[in-house]
Amino acid sequence: MSNSSSSCPFRQPSTISLPDPDAVRAFVSLAPIKSDSQSHTFVRRNGSRLILSNAQPFKIVGPNIYWLGIDENVGSIASVPSSQRILDAFATAAAMGSTTVRSTTLGVSVGTKNAIEPSLGKFNTDALDHLGLVVYIAKLYGIRLIIPLTDEYDYYHGGHTTFLRWRDMGSNTSAFYDTSSIVFQDFVTYLTTILNHTNPYTQIKLAEDPTILAWETGNELDNPAPGWTRAVAEEIKSLAPNQLVGSGRYGVDVNDLRIDSIDLVYVPIHSDRHVLVIRFYQSLACLTDRTKAKSQYHFYPPSANRYQAGFKLASKYSKVYFGGEFDWTGRSHDWTLILAIIIPGLVIIGLISWLVTTPHFPFRLQLNSQRSVTIERWQALLAFVLLSATVLGGVGYWVGIGWDGLEAFLRAIEDGAGSGGLYWSLFGRDDGCCGFVDHDDGFTLHYPGRDEGEQRRVGRLISHAARVAGRIKLGATEQPTWVDIACPQIDWKNGTTGVWGLARKM
Repeated sequence: MSNSSSSCPFRQPSTISLPDPDAVRAFVSLAPIKSDSQSHTFVRRNGSRLILSNAQPFKIVGPNIYWLGIDENVGSIASVPSSQRILDAFATAAAMGSTTVRSTTLGVSVGTKNAIEPSLGKFNTDALDHLGLVVYIAKLYGIRLIIPLTDEYDYYHGGHTTFLRWRDMGSNTSAFYDTSSIVFQDFVTYLTTILNHTNPYTQIKLAEDPTILAWETGNELDNPAPGWTRAVAEEIKSLAPNQLVGSGRYGVDVNDLRIDSIDLVYVPIHSDRHVLVIRFYQSLACLTDRTKAKSQYHFYPPSANRYQAGFKLASKYSKVYFGGEFDWTGRSHDWTLILAIIIPGLVIIGLISWLVTTPHFPFRLQLNSQRSVTIERWQALLAFVLLSATVLGGVGYWVGIGWDGLEAFLRAIEDGAGSGGLYWSLFGRDDGCCGFVDHDDGFTLHYPGRDEGEQRRVGRLISHAARVAGRIKLGATEQPTWVDIACPQIDWKNGTTGVWGLARKM
């Protein structure tokens, strides 16, 4: 299996430019990429399930590729990724059997020069056309898109705080969720501009393209007002009645489940470490409310039990449920969650021990008639704290890492619970086809894998996609099908392609 070229015949471009739409359509028409005919029809919701136009079930399986709209990993921060990198990423997703890609920066793109809306009321046609190019490339590979429209966090590509800053409202989140505020109107203008944009590569509006499976009201939004979610969902439905709408709330909430215009709910199963610590303490605060605790719990690592519980809750309201993000690595990076249990626990135990042991130390332990050992107070405390740390560490591991694991989570999806899940996150090769682009969050997946452990997990994700699609029967032990991915995929300018060699076994 090869994962990059042994030489670098393709130099990294100094500038990124969009390929000419007419040239792209003319080139692809010479040898169109084969994809399922159903990939050109809308995915619809049937109760708590997704179906295609032929009534066959549809499952969400594939990666998050968050950087497709605006990147932070190559060149300057908030730069535009090249069409070569985008093609390579979709080729990789297709080779792994993906049906869907979720990409935050395709729809969350505000406040920088390369964004869809660089400044309030000023829209960037090139950025909108870049979004159109990504949609077109996804269509070529027969892959659907899920696109969030704003973000809880103030990352390099912007988010809801960008809209607040534009109106000098600081971080007053309540103003963003106030449907009578000017900020809400600004956001509606933003999403309307995106959905009404005519894609130069397909010559249809983005709101009319079946490649876009769903628009999410946001990414991991922290307690958005239900009225805001309803208003945004209804606005999207009025513009794109054949596309689905997902709630961007962090977790599942009954108020969202009661909104008719919401089709999908999800629980992200990966998040930043500091957010996880906050969520942990929030979950402790709501343990007295069984329904609230169940609906707001955030899986980390993947948990089949929690996934099935979320599916059952969503199914009661006939909503589609899926895992928006999950850790594919099979190991936890959430040591901060464990420390959040150990450190406060040791402090409490230490204080109690200090008070309880005051009258009893130093303590003389008589070993025999001639020997005795004097145990000082600090020695007893140290031994007790070390023992407590071991116990608390085990509890922390169970809470932060244990649960029931990645394999059980994937099996739950394969057995029919929910509508699937998307791992975090896929990266492909650089523009020179010389190596992989990397990211520093510890969840970066490269195909076919950089070491034996990663290759084994990538192979499991390939088998998972095949089982979900019915290409491998449940319980079967067939090996995953590895295919070679040509790089570059398509050279628009010179009219050459490696795309049709995609299905060659490695």
